Amino acid sequence: MPSFAFRCDDGRCAGKGTSVFHLEVTGFVPEEGQTAVQIPEGCVSIGESAFRKQGKISVVKMPDSVTAVRKRAFSGCRMMSKVRFSANLKTLEANAFEHCRSLREANLPAALGEIPDGTFLGCHHLGTVTGTAQLSSIGSRAFALCKELAHVEPLEHVEQVGTRAFASCSALEEVSFSDALKAVGREAFAGCHKLKRVELPETIEEMGSDVFQGCEQLDFDSIPEDLKWNFPDAFPQEVIGRYGYVKDSCRADLLKAYQARHEQDRADAEEELAYLRDERREAEAAEAHASDRKERNEATQRIDELRERMRVVRARIAAYDDPSDDDLLEEYLQD
Repeated sequence: MPSFAFRCDDGRCAGKGTSVFHLEVTGFVPEEGQTAVQIPEGCVSIGESAFRKQGKISVVKMPDSVTAVRKRAFSGCRMMSKVRFSANLKTLEANAFEHCRSLREANLPAALGEIPDGTFLGCHHLGTVTGTAQLSSIGSRAFALCKELAHVEPLEHVEQVGTRAFASCSALEEVSFSDALKAVGREAFAGCHKLKRVELPETIEEMGSDVFQGCEQLDFDSIPEDLKWNFPDAFPQEVIGRYGYVKDSCRADLLKAYQARHEQDRADAEEELAYLRDERREAEAAEAHASDRKERNEATQRIDELRERMRVVRARIAAYDDPSDDDLLEEYLQD
């Protein structure tokens, strides 16, 4: 028979088979060959790391008495492919199901309001997430590295999406949010290579950097223009370059490419400047040795002309060394 370890709210211990309200499962030892687990009726909480790295468990069923699943409760259960959640589950804590690589779907209960940090991190085969209607928050890396996640129900009440929440969900094609969304964290969808469409409200108040890094197939034209103006660092350079903006993270690479393309132009300008210097020295010598006023005036006029030409060439060289954003973007967008 499998063996559960329990803890009561008042600190008393209850052994296997004892019916005590407000029990928390704190540990588990399966019987030989056991792959399915039925959490005992009456338990209200599954404790921190209670089933952590139980590598042979494939199915977990929670009674509706369970209202909370604590940190890392099922972390590293690599063979677990199915979880029957309690209909009354209200609290999930961080990393509760991280690295459950065989988990195929997450049918979340309606009572659940938050997916905290790292909840399904590294659940490589998680393909579908349903029951999202009442979610208000998705934490950092909550679904990161869920490589087969292709379908997420509309996130109608989500107000906040954390850093790298859906990063490297390489099968995800579409995500929908409502006007409730207020904040999107850094790199929230980075590496979602198949992502084609994201519905976002124009009323978002905060967006981190590189939210859509590596989203090569995303239709950026479907995203409200105000978001690109207000949060340019959230978008790829090729998108916000059309708005005359150069991201700090891209500036060095753009400058290097620009200077490489104009290396010969700069060398030619330096050669022209050296020639003008020689010409000016000759004109200054002519001015110094002029035999009359006419010769002196002609030499002075020549010196002024050469100085102006030198000023123009120096400005051209300075532009090659420190080009404006418009210059950087003109050639970048042409490429």
